[in-house]
Amino acid sequence: PAVEPFQGFLSAAARDGSEATEDEAPEHLNVMTDGSVGLCRRGSVAAVDPVGNLATDTLGDLFALVRDRHRAAVRTMASGACPECRFWAACLGGARLDAFSQNAPLGNPGPWCEARRIFVERYLEPITGVVFR
Repeated sequence: PAVEPFQGFLSAAARDGSEATEDEAPEHLNVMTDGSVGLCRRGSVAAVDPVGNLATDTLGDLFALVRDRHRAAVRTMASGACPECRFWAACLGGARLDAFSQNAPLGNPGPWCEARRIFVERYLEPITGVVFR
């Protein structure tokens, strides 16, 4: 069954890391009660990285803005240490707002990076037999 986070990790493992690209933009928007839209709940609530508003922007425009923000973030992460990690295809650097919330620059890997690595190495790979390269 397609259950997250398993499905996302398994899909990434099937790509073997070599095809992780900035074109893999999120397929969701977070809409707040006032119509403001963000990339994720934390970003919208904190007003750290707003994308737009349903009252003033079309859904097409909002998704285009999300894709542009995502691509820029992946390009930033690709210039750092993350692409050397064998899990790059699975997270593309993780949630950048997590790093920001820990007083790290927005382009740094998030604090959950180590937790994801442990989860994959201890549980996902042994249970499924899928190995990240």
